[in-house]
Amino acid sequence: MVRRILITGASGFLGGHLLRALAALNRPDDTVLAASRGAAEGTGVRHLDIDLTEDGACARLLADTLPSHVVHLAGAASVGAAAQAVAETWKANFHMTFALAEAAAGMAAPPRFVLASSGEVYGATAREAELLSEDLPLRPAGVYARTKAAAELAVSDLLGRHSAAILRLFNSIGPGQDERFVAGAFAAQIARIEAGLMPPVLHVGNLDSVRDFIDAADTADAICRVLGLLDADKPGVAIFNVCSGRGRSIASLVEDMRLLATRPFEVQIDPERARPSETPRAVGDNARLRERTGWSPATAWQATLQRTLDDWRARLKR
Repeated sequence: MVRRILITGASGFLGGHLLRALAALNRPDDTVLAASRGAAEGTGVRHLDIDLTEDGACARLLADTLPSHVVHLAGAASVGAAAQAVAETWKANFHMTFALAEAAAGMAAPPRFVLASSGEVYGATAREAELLSEDLPLRPAGVYARTKAAAELAVSDLLGRHSAAILRLFNSIGPGQDERFVAGAFAAQIARIEAGLMPPVLHVGNLDSVRDFIDAADTADAICRVLGLLDADKPGVAIFNVCSGRGRSIASLVEDMRLLATRPFEVQIDPERARPSETPRAVGDNARLRERTGWSPATAWQATLQRTLDDWRARLKR
């Protein structure tokens, strides 16, 4: 099948990993359209510099590109920042998604549509379940989670008669991640400590929380497999968790990174970072994705951390 794959948010952390994963598929008939504010990385990709939060931008983009597939990654990504930018987060995560899905549904040949949602949508349900499956109720806590849950409903309502997938992404980490996210923040600090740019003290927040971390390359692979699944599936909306299925405490993340550091460091709780977690534990069940696509996480945990640290070390040398 000849595919025209439109990726929104292509210049972001996960967008870069997805562009590399699509290139690795070596499908010469595919056309990849990378839409973002600012150029995205990737050879053999058509770059489209566009702000999809502007009125009418989503409809214009689809009319101009006529994609066969859409992977919607664009939006506000930081849980912590969302509470400080409520209107902007609703605009980026819900209104943009609604506009894009509405425009897709109105096309003569609606594209297969993949929405990048979040494991955060389970919210308070995570307190009651050892593993979060797709059939459990959503009880989102906080602005970010509510905007993602609302975006899921919009896609289900607007594209339910067509072919769509909602991917509840858990904590993707790897090269390219910035300091708004815990693994990126730790890696950046360790790299600076090693380079002598800051004292040997790692500033951390709440170490007790347990999260489901997954290498971003494995997340990108899951997206690629879901795109293939949509080509073969009947119309409807499929929902998948994209996760490792294993919980790791933030404290264990610190200790695992310590083993890879080239200089020793102390750990210090930073009151500004140490916010009580509304969800002490959130670990996903990936059985449905495994069964439907044959996917499984392929990157060893130590390799993920090594690549994340090496990326920050390289950044400091530029």
